[in-house]
Amino acid sequence: MKFGHEFYSNLGQTEPNQMEDADMLEQPDEIDEQIDDLDDEVWDRGYKCQTADGVWYEVFVNDTIKSIHPNINTKNEPYDAIFSGYEGLMLDFYDDYGQITFLPNHFL
Repeated sequence: MKFGHEFYSNLGQTEPNQMEDADMLEQPDEIDEQIDDLDDEVWDRGYKCQTADGVWYEVFVNDTIKSIHPNINTKNEPYDAIFSGYEGLMLDFYDDYGQITFLPNHFL
């Protein structure tokens, strides 16, 4: 299974809503190590960066996914369930660029 397939499966069950920012840890300045095994049915491109907190990811949905989900509001169901398991999450650039930056919860 390629990176992002499960994420998109969950995202595919949602309806578009307005994006809102969620709490996050200190994000690294550069997340620039390219991820090579992305599911191209979901992602345009993606990057990662190892930090003391864990691995941060910065992924960009492709145009098809962006047209299905033009906005994300983590305070509304079911987006809240999809994004609740992350230690760090930033959706500030999702509306404009389809960018999702996150640090998975390494305790799950």
